[in-house]
Amino acid sequence: FSTLTICALSGMGGVGKTTLATEFAHKYSQFYQFVYWMDGSSKREFMASCISLLNVLGIRIPEEKEDNEEHYFSNIIRLINTFLPRHKKNWLLVVDNIEESEFATEFAPAGGHVLYTSRNRDWLKKLEIDVFKPNESVAYLLQMIGFDESHRDEAMALAIELDHLPLALAQAAA
Repeated sequence: FSTLTICALSGMGGVGKTTLATEFAHKYSQFYQFVYWMDGSSKREFMASCISLLNVLGIRIPEEKEDNEEHYFSNIIRLINTFLPRHKKNWLLVVDNIEESEFATEFAPAGGHVLYTSRNRDWLKKLEIDVFKPNESVAYLLQMIGFDESHRDEAMALAIELDHLPLALAQAAA
């Protein structure tokens, strides 16, 4: 990969964005030299993940200046953008649960893929993840629980109660 490809899985909580990103990372890991999971739940967590990534890459991190956190954050991002492509080829970074797409705009290392999961729907390249359709909810529950079609009404009642959220259905089926 010589360019950067960014995609965001967006949708409301509980629809399975993180599960889908995890499955993607596992299923396609053989195509990547390097796969790294990052926490995007807040700017502070994203920064901590960026610093951790630099440590994994063996990159010396400058000391933080108390007076200018934004400048420090920009320097950390610049280091990743510069050194990740030099140290790793064909990489995947998964940034989970990022809500503020604006603090990720500087984050653009070339040579790999960034997959974001987010409840924020304001992404340019996104795959919208939604709840199951009613028939999908019922089929999922019947299959996971091991019931036949005679339990269709009970499965539908449970699916409706759980708003057809894939994560809630998976937990109920367990």
